[in-house]
Amino acid sequence: MNVCRQDGLQSLRLFITAEHPCNYLSGHRARNLVVDPRAVNARVYTQLVQVRLPPQRQSAFIGPICTNCTACTCHCDVPVMSFHPSRSQNRTWKKNLDLAVRCLEPSFRLDHYRLFERYLKSRHPGGGMDDTSYEDYLAFITSAWSDTRAL
Repeated sequence: MNVCRQDGLQSLRLFITAEHPCNYLSGHRARNLVVDPRAVNARVYTQLVQVRLPPQRQSAFIGPICTNCTACTCHCDVPVMSFHPSRSQNRTWKKNLDLAVRCLEPSFRLDHYRLFERYLKSRHPGGGMDDTSYEDYLAFITSAWSDTRAL
């Protein structure tokens, strides 16, 4: 499928994968929308993000595009400027004042990779994402089309 948008996004070839078991909803089937990975560069990635279609991996996966389900495709804007923490959130904040956030260049770190593996095994068991290899992880964090930083 070729898509040409009037909002300035260049024409891109999009593909829909074969149906497979849904990673999110047990018993459901899913298809994924992907961009031709050869077409994704920093400029295209920025444009895709601006129209809410950010590729999520080196494979240029955009997201699910299922026939009879929209459970995981909703976009929502979170009004962060009007957020007011609850008392328990304030307590949690105070307990963690000793933590520091650093912005790191993308590089392989074994502790980060193990955390990523634990996340996938816990949140996506048996869905095809939980067997992501070292090479897949490295391609994900050092993609040429995204200026990635680790926090």
